[in-house]
Amino acid sequence: MVWWLFLLLLGLAAIPSFLLMADRIVDVNSHQVIRRLGVPYLVVGVGALVVAGLNGGDYLELVAWGALAGLLGTITLDIVRLIGLKAGAFPLDMPIMFGLMAFGKARLLQSRVMGQVLANAVNSGTVKEFVGERIERIPTLPERQRVNAVAAMMGAIATLPDSTREVVAGAQAAAMGSLDSDSRQRLMTAMDVAGATERPGQPRGLPRVPFAVFRAAADRGIRSLRESYTSLMRSAFAAGYFWHAINGISFGVAYTLLLGQGNVGWAIAWGVFVWAGMMVAMPAMMPVLKLPAWFLIVPFVAHIAMIVPYFSLTGWVGDAANQASFLGWLIG
Repeated sequence: MVWWLFLLLLGLAAIPSFLLMADRIVDVNSHQVIRRLGVPYLVVGVGALVVAGLNGGDYLELVAWGALAGLLGTITLDIVRLIGLKAGAFPLDMPIMFGLMAFGKARLLQSRVMGQVLANAVNSGTVKEFVGERIERIPTLPERQRVNAVAAMMGAIATLPDSTREVVAGAQAAAMGSLDSDSRQRLMTAMDVAGATERPGQPRGLPRVPFAVFRAAADRGIRSLRESYTSLMRSAFAAGYFWHAINGISFGVAYTLLLGQGNVGWAIAWGVFVWAGMMVAMPAMMPVLKLPAWFLIVPFVAHIAMIVPYFSLTGWVGDAANQASFLGWLIG
């Protein structure tokens, strides 16, 4: 067991997924991280693979089989995921958001989606309640969340046509008029700060939007962006699916580094582990969306489909390479 090489390869495999979650959960600017550290990451990765090849080849074999299993596993997962997306079981095609994140344009989609949510409230006659709930909640939030929430609302309103914007502005003014002076002052201060904030984080602490409303708003928001930013959206689609594939490959590499040849039981456990991690992370990654209990089902099926290539391919890992995995070392 070459511990430093094992840990280096495992760490490199973890970075794509951790960067995605860090962007969505703690507002790390993934665009800047990719611009500044993307090339060094590739250089270190290639160097680690060269060293793995020169160090007997066992770790290179683990990485190769894991990468192939991970790529094919992503394809099988996506077959289920895209069917679920078509059936309305996912809030949006997430790799599109990944691509916009990579280009530093995620807020474009967020504003369009929330603008469509506001438009739905106007059309359904619930705009006073929708806006009032949020205006009442914002002053109670911590300062950073308060600014992020106001910035999100301002960005959403800016995407609306004038007639709809006027209705929302009227509801907003009425809601602000019902606040006490301290709450109104905190809200006004947050508006001033939000207007001068270059990259506000995700809005947290507000009432969550029902899944069906969000899903319809996301569809309309993506369509409007494709009309307004055709070239960007094509590039974001390609970049997002590339990031999605890299995530899948990294999960496969992590699987073989940890479990070597594995077996059906380990593969199922791995699929459940990745699914559970996604389910835990999703509410924090999408803080404005209310996920229904049934949402667990389709991703679970997708992640079980994902592991079919794992137990089908990783059995081809050689015995020497299997011994270099963490499980191989553990059981001797």
